[in-house]
Amino acid sequence: MDLPAGRVVEGAFTRDGGYAAARRLISQGAPATCIFATTDVMAIGAMAAFREHGLRVPGDLSLAGFDDIPIVADLSPPLTTVRLPLTEMGERVMALVLRDRPDGRGRSRMERVGGEVVLRGSTAPPQRKRE
Repeated sequence: MDLPAGRVVEGAFTRDGGYAAARRLISQGAPATCIFATTDVMAIGAMAAFREHGLRVPGDLSLAGFDDIPIVADLSPPLTTVRLPLTEMGERVMALVLRDRPDGRGRSRMERVGGEVVLRGSTAPPQRKRE
């Protein structure tokens, strides 16, 4: 799915990158009901920016991240996130490397890995009306 220009805001994969990206969204009028950050650390920065500007998560907008780092469950509100089986992924990568032939004609290097969305308090239906 293609998003309209301005709906994707790029930033460094850091807390400060998420904070700066959220500030750019705020300057555009926060034109969304849910923000998805590429990492949980970015989402933490975004949450701080939204809070500083009087936007309530999840009251005014929902926020989700990606990684499921342990601290996100302790935030207020706890952060919704996407969890991947990182240990299993590492084992699969090593198996792919070890089974390849030296001439590069090994089996496919692409495998599907299932993840799960961990729903927590940072996502809810928006309470404010959108125009």
